[in-house]
Amino acid sequence: MKRFLHSTIFILLFGGFCLAQDSPLKILEQPVPALPEDYGTLDAQGSIPLRVRFLENGTVGEIRVLSSFLRRLTDLAVEAAKKIKFEPAVKNGKPVVTVKTVIYSYIYGGWQIPGQSGSDIYYCEGDPNLKKPAALLEDPKVDFPAARIIEKGGGQIKITVVLKATGEVVIVKTDSDLPEDFTEKVKAAVLKIKFNPAIDKSGKPVSQLKTFEYEFKPNQ
Repeated sequence: MKRFLHSTIFILLFGGFCLAQDSPLKILEQPVPALPEDYGTLDAQGSIPLRVRFLENGTVGEIRVLSSFLRRLTDLAVEAAKKIKFEPAVKNGKPVVTVKTVIYSYIYGGWQIPGQSGSDIYYCEGDPNLKKPAALLEDPKVDFPAARIIEKGGGQIKITVVLKATGEVVIVKTDSDLPEDFTEKVKAAVLKIKFNPAIDKSGKPVSQLKTFEYEFKPNQ
């Protein structure tokens, strides 16, 4: 009987070991690099490949510039890469280090969004390459109980998104001085925004960067 129990325990443990799942690196959020101050007049295009070390503890490690393209643009790309959020790759049930090349492309008025397929370029409001900015059709409101706002003393949440040419909303940056529950509700509302995409000078729908600000005051 004892021998049978030991065998059963061994099989269960061995089976659990065999069932350990491997999974690749999963990028959760890739911030878009900031625009240079002269983006409206900067007549330049090029790519900046970075060799990024994604550590097993969920932080970004060493970033090596494989090919530089204008120092100020390269610096902006490196700063964006430092803020990438991800889930580490897993091998034999344990998180491991992954080294991956991340490419940022700057094409005249804007950056190519890293991790997105195709040549999805975003522009800012007021960009001289835009014929028409994105037009909001529906901007869902975010309501919180007054008592909850008073409890936290109020605050502000800024969310930067890309209003894509396809009609999708992609969140690229969030700045908040309020608790997570406020931020998550605002994010949920922003993702429901309806709009007509921006139009470039050729008449083609394009993606546009836009920042939404939500302010919660105790006296509201």
